[in-house]
Amino acid sequence: KDSSTATIFPETNSFKTLADFDSKLAQHDVSTKSVFEYIDAGGVTWIVSVVPFFPSSQSGTSTLSNTLSILVFAQRSLAESSLDSLKSNIRTTTVQITTVTIIIILCTVVGTMLLVYGVIYFITGPLETMRRISQEIMDISAEDEDRKDYQSVLQKAYINLSRTDEVGILASDYYNIVCLLHNKNLAKKEAPKYPPNPFHVGLPHFNITWSQYVR
Repeated sequence: KDSSTATIFPETNSFKTLADFDSKLAQHDVSTKSVFEYIDAGGVTWIVSVVPFFPSSQSGTSTLSNTLSILVFAQRSLAESSLDSLKSNIRTTTVQITTVTIIIILCTVVGTMLLVYGVIYFITGPLETMRRISQEIMDISAEDEDRKDYQSVLQKAYINLSRTDEVGILASDYYNIVCLLHNKNLAKKEAPKYPPNPFHVGLPHFNITWSQYVR
């Protein structure tokens, strides 16, 4: 009870009925209503909450018509202002929660995409490198024999040999194939251009001077 309700309903040392306080208040049946609106003589609207303290009961054939109840008064304007403030706080909190949720979802999506991209690059990166090296090997193979040089692709093929997964094993096998191709190309360059003729018989060397024919 605040000062405004104390002025309208002063404290007494005896039980009072609603009609003793205000005839308008007595028009409301507090035995059936738990909450109702009440306008006092000054025109102020109140929200009244009724809490039965000793409800009506039957004793023999007589019925107790009076009920001892606790009435809680709240000025409607103050209550509505509190509700408006509560609505504003709820709206602000809802916006904040929505914003935080959207940020979390975006961060989760971006983080997931980066993780997936990293995994894809971790798997397909060496495969893409091998594809480019294979294309270079095809270009080198189309050149003349004396211009073929696989040294550059041999250095590029030395990739991810420290990995122990399936991609690392594939990269190691691919490097060995490029090494074999490079070694065969070197051996081919060092080999004689024409193979030795097994039917060739060397002629003896004669040291003949021009003076032997001039007499």
